[in-house]
Amino acid sequence: MVRVINHRPSHRPSTPGVPLLGSCVEIETSRANILCDAGVFFPAGEEFLDVLARKNDWEPGIDHPALAARHYHCLLSHGHTDHYAGLFALGPDGGADAYAGDLTWRIVVQTAKLLEDRFGRVFLHGNVEHAGTFEHAAPFLIEDCLIVPVRVSHNIPDSWAFVVECAGIRLLYAPEFMDRFWLKEPELIKDIDIAAVGYMPDVPPGRDGASFNKDIALLRRSGCLLFYVTPGENLESIEDCFREYEGLTFVSPYVACV
Repeated sequence: MVRVINHRPSHRPSTPGVPLLGSCVEIETSRANILCDAGVFFPAGEEFLDVLARKNDWEPGIDHPALAARHYHCLLSHGHTDHYAGLFALGPDGGADAYAGDLTWRIVVQTAKLLEDRFGRVFLHGNVEHAGTFEHAAPFLIEDCLIVPVRVSHNIPDSWAFVVECAGIRLLYAPEFMDRFWLKEPELIKDIDIAAVGYMPDVPPGRDGASFNKDIALLRRSGCLLFYVTPGENLESIEDCFREYEGLTFVSPYVACV
């Protein structure tokens, strides 16, 4: 059994023209609950610390996903608060093994310390531990899932995408990237069944009036691809990159895939 959920706030009011930041994709298997990022959701243009300063407590399903498992394995893609600060909402009764690059983990720890100094309470409990770091294209196992980290370029160092394979399903999680990483080593990104992609760089193929270039598109696959895109990104541009492929299904980020 594999269940994939793209967590989004259920009652956050939308503001036209103001993207809601935050990313958290859960992969539930028979042996583990894996989080691809553990984001806190807040409007673009606001500082995370300012948002938190106005609140007395966390609001599950609004500020962070309503997570139910007692223990998670968490893959952190990079050190931006809308991708990791949900770890601060895990209390002493839950917990997580966090897999993150060394720089990203230092950012998590230092942010927690800053919050603790400001608000006088614990934000990163001892049951949230740094379980491992990444090496590009070097696979490792988390329970019944094979994880392949893929280094990507972003506006912060130590940024990663992940291919997660379990029970014959291959999921690509690439929340933010600024290079066409799939061109460098295409063998790493193939036969993808589910893609959670949040950013398409540059001008999408065909947008400049040239013919559609299938050689530089992200994924080529027959059959049905369930394609999630994090809100706030240019969904239309991403769809344009795949419009001429048959069998692709674009699913709203507010719809869970079961």
